[in-house]
Amino acid sequence: MVSPSRPPRLCSAPAITHKRRRSRSTTTGDHAPPPAPLQRHAQADDPAAGALFSDGFETGDLSQWSTVSGLTAESANPHADSYGAEESSVGTPTFAYEALPGAYTELWAQAWVYVNSQSTSANLIGWRGSNGGSIINLYLSQTGKLSLRNNVGSITTPSTTVMPAGSWHQVVLHALINGTSSNVDVSLDGTAVPDLALTGQNLGTNPITSLQLGDTASARTYDINFDDVAVAQNPF
Repeated sequence: MVSPSRPPRLCSAPAITHKRRRSRSTTTGDHAPPPAPLQRHAQADDPAAGALFSDGFETGDLSQWSTVSGLTAESANPHADSYGAEESSVGTPTFAYEALPGAYTELWAQAWVYVNSQSTSANLIGWRGSNGGSIINLYLSQTGKLSLRNNVGSITTPSTTVMPAGSWHQVVLHALINGTSSNVDVSLDGTAVPDLALTGQNLGTNPITSLQLGDTASARTYDINFDDVAVAQNPF
């Protein structure tokens, strides 16, 4: 294993919030003060500060994505506001790609994820390269544990960290492309996943040019919601 040219930077900072979460007033009575004017936050349709790409799906569709196959917008269980996205399959691929505005050797991607159910492994997010191929994917194993698949080096790395079903969780995938000295790390809800902080990896030399959301494989069964997806050149 070749020593990395630089140590990985773990993604433990708070996430960029793209949408307002619903809130309920706790003030009652005839003399309650009037509510303060709402401050407008960046919506999913607006560029998030510092992000190369962001989507909270408030358009009610996946029109911001370059390629869509099977992945759909949904309004039954968004992370915030009115819409999210859903990958639901009993055997067919459900995914979307977004072509980024350039080619990058280091990027961070975040997504909020809600697992409704799964009986097989299921991909969450990943990076694709300038040659059109997959570089690395963050996925859930059949038992719900976060895992990485290095598609350049053909290496699978499991972790002992389970992402609980039935609630929203933030995942962040960070990769530095540098041949056999590449680095990758993952965080869950702002905490680094130790088993997935990898140095000296072979991620090839093709820079990252697109984000993958969802699963391109067939013969898998899952129902997973996504929301507040973003890509940046710095940690969230």
